[in-house]
Amino acid sequence: MSFRGHAVSSPDGGHFLLTETLGEGGFGKVKLAEHQHTQQRIAVKIFDLERVALINVRKEMVVHRNVKHPNVVGFLGFEIIQNHCFVKLELCQGGELFDKIVPDDGMPRDQAHFYFRQLLSAVRHLQNSGIVHRDLKPENILVDAFGNVKIADFGFATLFRNRGKERPLRLKCGTPPYVAPEVLTEYYEGTTVDLWSLGVILVAMLAGCLPWSEPTKNCPQYLKWSSGLPSSEPWPTIKRKDRHAYDLLLVMLHPDVKARVYDDRLENSPYAKRTTPFTEAVGATMMLTPKHAPLLGADQGPRLEMTAFGDPDMDDTQRSQQPTKRPKMQQGEAAPTNATATTTATAGVSVGGADEEQDEAGRSCRTNSQRKLWFESSLRFRDILERFEMAIEDYAKISKSELSFRRSPHKANVLLVTTPDPHVGLESKGDVIFSIRATERQGRTTIVDFMLIKGSGMHFRKVVANLRSYARDVMSTCNKPSQVPPTPSLG
Repeated sequence: MSFRGHAVSSPDGGHFLLTETLGEGGFGKVKLAEHQHTQQRIAVKIFDLERVALINVRKEMVVHRNVKHPNVVGFLGFEIIQNHCFVKLELCQGGELFDKIVPDDGMPRDQAHFYFRQLLSAVRHLQNSGIVHRDLKPENILVDAFGNVKIADFGFATLFRNRGKERPLRLKCGTPPYVAPEVLTEYYEGTTVDLWSLGVILVAMLAGCLPWSEPTKNCPQYLKWSSGLPSSEPWPTIKRKDRHAYDLLLVMLHPDVKARVYDDRLENSPYAKRTTPFTEAVGATMMLTPKHAPLLGADQGPRLEMTAFGDPDMDDTQRSQQPTKRPKMQQGEAAPTNATATTTATAGVSVGGADEEQDEAGRSCRTNSQRKLWFESSLRFRDILERFEMAIEDYAKISKSELSFRRSPHKANVLLVTTPDPHVGLESKGDVIFSIRATERQGRTTIVDFMLIKGSGMHFRKVVANLRSYARDVMSTCNKPSQVPPTPSLG
């Protein structure tokens, strides 16, 4: 269902009309919406209630609506129409923070500093409100039209403190490279979880790579760090690029949670207090220019989302089949039972109660977004795939990479590519897997898209960028890509 032309209500009595699709995922879609009279534009996240339990959508909304901060995406309300929940959100037109990070390079130190300060302010606000996000990563951080970053996607967020009383958490969730080590234990406190993730994000912004695949003994890179031996990359690069940032990371990413700094000392650190040209409002708008390496010389680069995990014993299909009750919910915003920002009960649904962890294990709205890099070609799909097969063989031979491919057994126009994930430790097995799909449009051109299926997005970008140089004859037939791919025949 496209929902194009569908209307959702506006507080002024008018309507927002849904237009183009901004993103898709297992939960449903995110659509652009424009007010019929004022032309105000917002984003609308559409949950398919046949696939996502309403009780889980409600939890995400209740937490999100209670967060008011300039660096958090604004929650504007919701409504339910038939089997879909339409969540109205602030529109961020600058893309994702992820798109600003160049693989193996990161971004300019002053730009990283500006983003870090804004994110630190938002995370500390969440912390002081007793809320923990639990899935902070560059893909879940958006950039608005003025160059400011805003935290989005509260699907794993919960209360760890209510009315001054903290409770232990136990749901293992998040995205492995960004997750705090204590989250992987039986019980953990919510106080420092997001600040750890922010530290990993700072590493990615400064170095353009991740420090480890996961903070466990199975990862040699993390073992070196936790043993006090951060001699391999990315640490020398970060130390050389910004010594104050390196010093701050030593305390933000301390493996011992009791030794970790997570209070006002962060804001008062030499790194956080440093001034740069970007600390001025005018300078912030300079960061709207895409900083990723383009595929075709335009501002469209390879994009991905690393998969978040929930209950380790249940896959997405199993989670979506868990029995859940669907209490009635009327049009409007999810109102808490009292006026305090940390109250999280509404309409008989408890968020942060004793049974919260059990309910959260059944969430199905955290499935992978289907993000694509695409272009159009005048060649036929069979010719395109054959030339990419040759390009993969040439690239693997010259670079001495373990790169393999196979045709999809179900679709003749899809090529599946596999390469070892360099961010996975020696004791862990992991691959980067992505698809190359060539879809012919009737009487016109062929749309070619690359989609990450599994693994490191940084490495995915690098491999795709290299493949383009080995498939110059295909790339020379390209038409300039649009920001949003056309929908017909993409299946």
